[in-house]
Parts: sequence; structure tokens; C-alpha cells
Amino acid sequence: MEQACGSYAIIQNLPNPNLLRFDTPVRRLLLGSQPNIHREVARLPNKRDRSATFRTCLPATPRSITSYAKEMMQTIDYAWRVLTNDSPPIAHDLRKSCASRWVRFHSLPDSKRYAESELEYCEILARHNTIIGTFAAEGDLLHLLTAGYSENLSPERSYPELLAIDPNAEPWRSVQFEENWYFHVFHAVIRWSKGIADPILRLVADDVVREVVFVEEAGLWAYHPYDGGGDVICPDVEARNELALDYSNWLSRHPLGL
Repeated sequence: MEQACGSYAIIQNLPNPNLLRFDTPVRRLLLGSQPNIHREVARLPNKRDRSATFRTCLPATPRSITSYAKEMMQTIDYAWRVLTNDSPPIAHDLRKSCASRWVRFHSLPDSKRYAESELEYCEILARHNTIIGTFAAEGDLLHLLTAGYSENLSPERSYPELLAIDPNAEPWRSVQFEENWYFHVFHAVIRWSKGIADPILRLVADDVVREVVFVEEAGLWAYHPYDGGGDVICPDVEARNELALDYSNWLSRHPLGL
């Protein structure tokens, strides 16, 4: 079945309400039977420490990233549904599908788009890390979504620069834009620490890679960096307003916040 979403068509087949079947190869995720889909979310009274206020409680026993990746591949559908009400997985459309919780920050002073020195690259990376670190604590697991394009349903990774940085990403969903043009979303897992995503963020800053999204494990928040800034989807409107106030110097002067 092709589910029409505006000008997009999400390639999926729904043999029953709980079973999603995506792209090629087929991936079946039985959402209702996953043991860790519904996790307790800690909301602590200290609003300033959002990395503690909006967190998913992880199991106490440490496991490998590979182990978590297999489990989180089964929960990304749930997380995306929580985040966007299951809108098409198009990163640059998050500001539309999550408008009330969206805020955009620019990554250089005076809304300059591209770095021309190492100092400016440092500023770009510092701002990205600051925003993500506002919600993600050290050691938190995040979904990492990246993109690829092809002329058929077979998922392809279009950015060779990502292969060395993110070699284990797996196909998640495909969206058909035109008759022979498909957008493929790939899923991986990272354990957050400051600087861990800098290689990808730098590629984004140079417009080498596009359509990257970091999603909180249970879908409470997301961050979409782009060349020139980053779109944040906050857990709620209050968190959005507080974040905008805290980093008001990084906001756009555009009347629509773009």
C-alpha cells in the first residue's frame, strides 16, 4: 500500500493494524509486542537541567550498542509516532509537523551560513552540542536517522562520507517523491557524549550531508541540524519557550523564525 501524505507516498503495507512493512528488504516490526516500547519517563522538578527532566529511564545493566541497536530498530516506529504523529520522515518538514514545539537556532553569529575558519567550525559544533546536550545526558541512547536517494525501492546510501562514520545504519523507511525517485531513511544508534557526533555535524555544516535527525529514544524530542543551524522539536511548548529564551542570541531575526 502507498499511504499518501501530501506530495509524498510512504511505501508500506498494512496486513493488520499493528504490522508495518517497509521498503526493500522488507522489515516487519510488531509494535504491540516489544517489551521496552513504553518506558517510564522521568520528569524532575529542575527545569533548567532538561537532560534530567526529559529522559527515558534506561535499564541498569550495561549492554553493547549492537544490542541496543537491534532493540531500538523495533522502537523507532513508536518514537517517531510519539514525536510527529507518524508524519513522513522528512527532516526538513519537522518544523511543519511539530510546529508548536519547534524552534530554530542559527549556528554562527549574524546568521552566517558557512564557516570560513576553524574558529567558526568550533562555534558551529559548540552550538550543536549545546542544544543536543540540553536534553541528552552523557550516555543516553539516541536514534540517528540519515538519508539516501535512489531511482527505485532498493535503499541506497547516497553519502559515501557517512559510510566510515556510520557504517551500521540499516534501512528503516522509504518515501516516494516522484515516479522514479525515492528517499530512503536509515537508522542507527549512538550513545550520546559531547563531541561524539562532530564528524557528522561538520559534514552537515558544509552541506555535504543532509536530512540528519537525532531522536530521543522514546520520541520526546528531536534535533535536525542543517547547513546554517538546527531545528529543535522540544518535548512540549513550555520547554520550547524556555530554550528559545535561554539561547535567544542564536535565534533568527526572520519573522517566521527561519
